[in-house]
Amino acid sequence: MAAQPLWLYLQFPQLQLDMLEADGSKTVPLVIVSSQQLQVQQLNQAAKDVGIKPKMALALACALSKQLDVIAEQTELAGQLLAQQAQLLYQLCADMVLAPPDAIWLRLDPMLNLYGGLAKFCQKLRDLLTQIGCTFNFAVADTMAAARLLCFHQPMFISAETKLIRQALHTCPLALLPLTPNTIRELQRLGLHSVGELFALPARSLNTRFPVELIDFLQELQGKPKANFCYYSPPEFFDQKLEPLYLIEQQQHLLPLCKVLLQQLDMYLQLRDQYCHQITLALCYRDQPTQLLVVSSAQGERQATIWLQLLQLRLEQTQLQAPVCALTLSVRHFVAKQAETKDLFQGVQGKLNRQQLLSILQARLGESRIFQPALAASHLPESANQLVACEAADNALPNRDDVASSTLPNHAQQKSEKQNTEKQNTEKQSSLKKSYADQGARKSKSNPSKLLPQSLSSDLARPLLLCSPPKPCPPPLDISAGVERILSPWWQPNFEQRDYVIARNAQGQWCWCYRDQQRQWFIHGYFS
Repeated sequence: MAAQPLWLYLQFPQLQLDMLEADGSKTVPLVIVSSQQLQVQQLNQAAKDVGIKPKMALALACALSKQLDVIAEQTELAGQLLAQQAQLLYQLCADMVLAPPDAIWLRLDPMLNLYGGLAKFCQKLRDLLTQIGCTFNFAVADTMAAARLLCFHQPMFISAETKLIRQALHTCPLALLPLTPNTIRELQRLGLHSVGELFALPARSLNTRFPVELIDFLQELQGKPKANFCYYSPPEFFDQKLEPLYLIEQQQHLLPLCKVLLQQLDMYLQLRDQYCHQITLALCYRDQPTQLLVVSSAQGERQATIWLQLLQLRLEQTQLQAPVCALTLSVRHFVAKQAETKDLFQGVQGKLNRQQLLSILQARLGESRIFQPALAASHLPESANQLVACEAADNALPNRDDVASSTLPNHAQQKSEKQNTEKQNTEKQSSLKKSYADQGARKSKSNPSKLLPQSLSSDLARPLLLCSPPKPCPPPLDISAGVERILSPWWQPNFEQRDYVIARNAQGQWCWCYRDQQRQWFIHGYFS
């Protein structure tokens, strides 16, 4: 047997007002006025304290308060704000139907087993809406029309029992029905004032005496589903907008609004168990193009406090082109959090890891000013290492093959050059080793205490410290038996041929020396 449908009608009576007061800095009376009727539609607590009421004329509201702030109602903005709320609520309930401009239907019967009952789900909903910081009303019923009607008549009505729902519906006044004013007046002239009295009339008399809209609405109350609705499908990105009550001319005044946006992003990511590497803050101006600020984090972040620190550093380096009238925070790409592994024997480390430090440096100095060492496809030691900009969020050291593929002409030429180099080295290696070995042997025999250390016995030993550029030096007197010839690639303009040896200078230091084609000697580095 299928479960009984259960709907929750969630209304946001003052979405635009909640957005304007998101930073909590507004204490003067504020009203949202309809552009056509010039009546108060939304008002804050300060306006209520001076006697202003909903549906009051604008002239009377202005007479009650000299400090009254008046904002025009924006229907398009209300639709955007409703979509933002639906995006945040989607993780609580998957089946939602938008009811513009200020309400959402949530179907609860598929979700009750997940949350353990209706009461626990409603508590989760309250906690989330309170955390968002918006004003709301909701009611639960077995049909969409009944849930909407109870939300206006008896807010916070929560029950899954059909009997209790019917009792609550029978007490609803006819003025709350979504019917035309003429139909409402006609029912009142007949002495009908509640939904219960309307249900008591015979169905045949209703069909003959009243318009079709009343019959359709009564059928919806009794369980006939609406034919013109579709379930909400959330977008695959985060996009939130805030409009302050005043123009902002200084960067530090943007931080309270940015904090509100980042808290919503934090909640959005937490519900999805996701992280992001990059956020985009759009600064909207009245007469200037929108200015985009892109803030990146080397490791995926979710917490609003961390993003606020990075955004603050970015704003300190930004010059506002004009007073800011609105802010939009957007995120297009999300990632799963990667588990961090720590070495138990590494000891006490700093508070920031490498990725966090990189994020702070990029936000303060700019991504184009942060560099890291990388490997290049070059046989010459001074060209094998270079500095590259840390552009990617999780940038690692470039691969040797990737660098080589961008440096070498092609694979065939690289292979041919390698074969030629090996052939030349094979032909000349024996004579070079013999000449240098004889010289090293004579020096070692005359100075037995200056034998080569075991750590430098390899032909491919490399020094800890390189000299840039190599320093000219006289021919070394104490040369080891090892010799290595390094040739620069033939396609480079300055061809070089070097014969490297490990030698000892007069100060007793082990040096990495080479002799070029002009038979001049240079010190290229020192061993530890």
